[in-house]
Amino acid sequence: MEGAMRRTVSVAVLLLVLCTRPNKAQITSPSINNTAATAEAMNIMFTPPELIKIPAESEYVVNWTTTVQEEVHAVEITVTDPGVLKVTGSGPRSWWLVVSPSSNVTAAGTFNITTLLLGYSNVTLTLYNEKEQIIGNGTMRTSVLNKDQILNKIFSASLGVLIGLIYVNMGATINLDVIKEIAKKPIGPVVGLVCQYGGMPLIAFGLSQVIFSDSPLLQLGMFLSGTCPGGGASNMWTHLLGGRLDLSIMMTFTSTMFAFISVPAWVLLLGPLIVDDSNFQIPFVKIVIIVVTLVVPCFVGILIQKFLPKVAAFLKKLLTPFSIFNILYILTFGLYANRYIFYVIDARIILAGLALPVLGYLIGIVVSMLLRLDRPDVIAISIETGIQNAAIALFILNATLEAPAGQLAAVVPAASVIMTPVPLVIAYIVKTIYGKVQSRRNKGDGTEVAVERGGNAEKTANGSSIQMNNSLNKSAGIDNPAADLS
Repeated sequence: MEGAMRRTVSVAVLLLVLCTRPNKAQITSPSINNTAATAEAMNIMFTPPELIKIPAESEYVVNWTTTVQEEVHAVEITVTDPGVLKVTGSGPRSWWLVVSPSSNVTAAGTFNITTLLLGYSNVTLTLYNEKEQIIGNGTMRTSVLNKDQILNKIFSASLGVLIGLIYVNMGATINLDVIKEIAKKPIGPVVGLVCQYGGMPLIAFGLSQVIFSDSPLLQLGMFLSGTCPGGGASNMWTHLLGGRLDLSIMMTFTSTMFAFISVPAWVLLLGPLIVDDSNFQIPFVKIVIIVVTLVVPCFVGILIQKFLPKVAAFLKKLLTPFSIFNILYILTFGLYANRYIFYVIDARIILAGLALPVLGYLIGIVVSMLLRLDRPDVIAISIETGIQNAAIALFILNATLEAPAGQLAAVVPAASVIMTPVPLVIAYIVKTIYGKVQSRRNKGDGTEVAVERGGNAEKTANGSSIQMNNSLNKSAGIDNPAADLS
């Protein structure tokens, strides 16, 4: 008991310390901190002195001057990350000696910077004398942002509209009586919450430490992905794969509501272990907006179901094709709008983006099967656990980290969004093929039925069973020899 009390006090003290940290924190690239020259070592001045948050695929002219007393014989320019930018115009004619009695400048020059991709990169200029000895150096900081943010904003806005429309469809489809029954015995939602907020954050934290041991930014992006509630796409996939849609919608709502508590708790507990001396801002307003975008359209669909039953029946028919359209929209225009991801993605990011949802699916399946839940409930819980609402992670990263650190960390949640549907697409294809094969077999059987000996059950062509008794009529009953099919 005493040990438990000490641990409780330790956690409380940790939370108090974290909550009282300064409000502003910046996370910079580790390479910048390691390579930047100190102020005393720099004897080269740049104009402009630094290029911060400049767009990709753009060009800049940089002038430099030095006050070194020895004659400059050669100039060398290097960059820490050639994938982020390149330097041109640094040949023999790009610099010259300066003789000016009124100025201490002894040499000057110019070079061009062409930005390529999102990221950080220092530009270091080194001066050599005739003996190839270093007589001067200077470092200029640069950071590059995505060039085109308009398409990304269009995609985000249009996706919000599409999700709202599909929630209207879902509201017109769900069974309120089933929702009431789930609320009376909320086994499914409780299991989903335990898997979602008990298992996924720990799995994400562990994977981040193993896969991205050398990159705190990517660790943070993956960990935040694991702390997020279930996403809206989980409801679409639950419907397509034959899960319990009513349970899925209820789980999405409850997990999003619990995000107000669980996301800050996990971020405060494990976030500082990933990035030291950092304070995280939880976007509560954004979470409220997400809850509203889920509840209001769904409520509109429920009203349509109650007062406009014909319209509700029509919307129910549209649910599957509209869900497929949304998924294709995300996988086409969504990927194009965020195509920068493909330039910075590597095998580790792909592995992380696939491992997190797959492990989530497996946890949901194992836990719900151990509790002997029905197959539709197992499907709903598995999908709800594996699919995260990456928008929450993106909001936290953008609100907390200075650009482009937030965009770099967001690569992992974005990769997770891309890879999450892969197992589900495979499952849907297998389910569709299996259904067609079974349908052809049933058509080949015609209208014949298999009657178990004893007359207790009849198996229909679609695989369902109905109870029978021995009071069948003489022409088609068990007493008729023609009915003895076994």
